[in-house]
Amino acid sequence: MPKYDEYRKSKVITQGTVLRNLNIEGDSVLLYSVVISQSCDIEQAKDDELPSIMVLPMYSDTAFLEGNHLYNNKGRKFDDNNKKGGGSKTKLLRSNQNFRYHYFSEICNLGGMVIDFKRYYTFRKNVVLSQAKDKYVTTINPLYREDLSQRFCNYLSRIGFENENKE
Repeated sequence: MPKYDEYRKSKVITQGTVLRNLNIEGDSVLLYSVVISQSCDIEQAKDDELPSIMVLPMYSDTAFLEGNHLYNNKGRKFDDNNKKGGGSKTKLLRSNQNFRYHYFSEICNLGGMVIDFKRYYTFRKNVVLSQAKDKYVTTINPLYREDLSQRFCNYLSRIGFENENKE
């Protein structure tokens, strides 16, 4: 099964839909993003029940590894040194063994793409739906979008501990 469906004709916004050029503030845009809101919620909920759609920014793996992935160029170069062992951090990233990131080796001829689970945005549902035809790139197939959704949920639901050394 391919990871994405580039020939989808309906261009309906569902979980796993990849969009391009969503405005986030002023002239800044997310070059690529993937819808993470549940398809049934988007489809069935009225605007007052689900006013927003959540998306995860997708970054070119080259730009991400170099630290040029954020819209304001404030990203940090990806440190490949793994002090805990187990191979390089880039290898762990590309094999989806880094808890914080999700990696797609290829999506619709865009090349490798990285998702950082610490970064997510919401957009008004009616705005995204009205621009779907212009911003639609592809849709990730169900098996892969379920994997993405589960990994994102697991990341957000992790237990955070306070830093004991903090004064």
